[in-house]
Amino acid sequence: MAKYKCLDCDHKWTADDEPFECPNCHEANFVKVGMKIPSFIWWIVVGIVALIILIALFSSGGGGTTVTTDADNSRGKLTVKIDGNHSAEYRIVLRKDGVEYGKKEEKAEAVFPDLDGTYTLDVQFIGKGSLPEINKYQRTFIFTKPPKAPVAPQITGVLFNPPKLTKKIKVYTVTVNTDNSVLPANETEFSADGANWQSSNAFNNIQAGTYTFYARNIHDKSLTDQKSIMLDPFVPTPPPTAGEQTSLLAKTASRDLSAHDDLIAKLGGSIPVKGNSKISDVDALAHEAYISGTSFTVTNVDTDSDGEVVSITII
Repeated sequence: MAKYKCLDCDHKWTADDEPFECPNCHEANFVKVGMKIPSFIWWIVVGIVALIILIALFSSGGGGTTVTTDADNSRGKLTVKIDGNHSAEYRIVLRKDGVEYGKKEEKAEAVFPDLDGTYTLDVQFIGKGSLPEINKYQRTFIFTKPPKAPVAPQITGVLFNPPKLTKKIKVYTVTVNTDNSVLPANETEFSADGANWQSSNAFNNIQAGTYTFYARNIHDKSLTDQKSIMLDPFVPTPPPTAGEQTSLLAKTASRDLSAHDDLIAKLGGSIPVKGNSKISDVDALAHEAYISGTSFTVTNVDTDSDGEVVSITII
């Protein structure tokens, strides 16, 4: 038995077989209308929907959780991602040789850089709810850093230092400094001519002239750096006489700092001083004269065969 409705006269009727026309206006413009669904069928539908909801609720403890890893050996980097339910309720621990290297808690993603060696990854669920499908995950990774390409050393400066003033011509001491952060000093060798090499960065007895100093990588000797300097002729000046030293001491006693520094530069701060038990060397003499204002007198200057001062005597 089906229900029908005429679209022309709005007449409604029921029939076992599909009619050809409306029994009221005899027009064929009609439609079949819905049948009433028995109540027990509705209850069946409601029960099925409820069952589906309960199944979804019980399976929501983490059935969709996934752990993915991306091991980038070329960069020594491991990325761990947790997707799905409870993704931020895990502890991610990376260990190397049994020792904890890094740990992330309650993070859906963790990145561990600068890896080299064998590592064990542990992912553990630490949430308070029901256990998800993936509540523990463990995996081992091996990272081997590719060897670093050899680099050339970088010279940061070439320093030179002639001895203190004497009566004879002296030579220079040259030091070649490099950047240890680019190439360690123990992997660098040095040369003053590009032919003869040494592990020390100091060069003694260098006469006046123009030089190019070199530094190179001991593992790849084609990787070099160089720097040129000019060492002026060193014209020595005889050390100050006893009278000149006394004059500098008098100026120092009157708080003339330039005289204080000049005295030490011309004599050398470590030159022994005789005649006063409380003063051991030129450094201490200049300091005492400047602080106390005492005008000391130099009575004797002892020199060696080269004319260099070896000690002075004061009163």
